[in-house]
Amino acid sequence: MKHVGTFRGIDIESGDVVFCDIDDTLFDYGAPIDNYWKEKIEDPGYKIWYSIIENTIPTITDKYFYDFLNLIRENNAEIYFITARNVNFKKLTVEHLKYHSLEHIECHCLSGTCKSKYISENFDLKKYNRKIFIDDSEKNIADINDNLNDFVTYLYKK
Repeated sequence: MKHVGTFRGIDIESGDVVFCDIDDTLFDYGAPIDNYWKEKIEDPGYKIWYSIIENTIPTITDKYFYDFLNLIRENNAEIYFITARNVNFKKLTVEHLKYHSLEHIECHCLSGTCKSKYISENFDLKKYNRKIFIDDSEKNIADINDNLNDFVTYLYKK
């Protein structure tokens, strides 16, 4: 696991695939969502969480993210957004991606499914040179490192 605070520090080579988390890795929803997580609000079904993000336009966490996308394109690599969000939130997620001109990148909402399990079952990992996983959660990084071979993992903290 490598620690990064910017996408600028992530090297991309030809034939790579990147799996990138959304919340607190790509998108920043600011104080309302930060407070939500700090207060550990009882929120079955994430209704409060959804109402916060529904009424907040996220910012991109890193000004170098678009340079990172250009590097991916230049190297004929691929990128996918992988989020633990419930599939019921996909429409809103895509709207937020569209706001930032990122709707062309495939987004996978896992509804709580383990990220390593989802990736291994839904992608042909043998066809890629290197597999890169970027997430702000140490738990998700550990899951990838423990269950998938040959992944380069980045713990992203803005």
